[in-house]
Amino acid sequence: MSIVDAYAQFTQSIVEGTGMSHPMLHVHAGMAIYLVTQFALRDRRGSLMALVAVLQLEMFNEIMNRLDKGSLALGRYE
Repeated sequence: MSIVDAYAQFTQSIVEGTGMSHPMLHVHAGMAIYLVTQFALRDRRGSLMALVAVLQLEMFNEIMNRLDKGSLALGRYE
């Protein structure tokens, strides 16, 4: 099993486990990443570093989706 397949199965299990849609999970995951990064860095509200962390991890997620599905699948969720 490749890393891409394992990541796709992991994210699909999160979708099935929570019952939330992909867009809703993106929002909640982004907020969670932002807050965890702020706490880890002991930074103030409005932290640019926390925002950069969110952007990097969301880009990683989109790249993994692209490698798994072969397209960005913009606006199309199963």
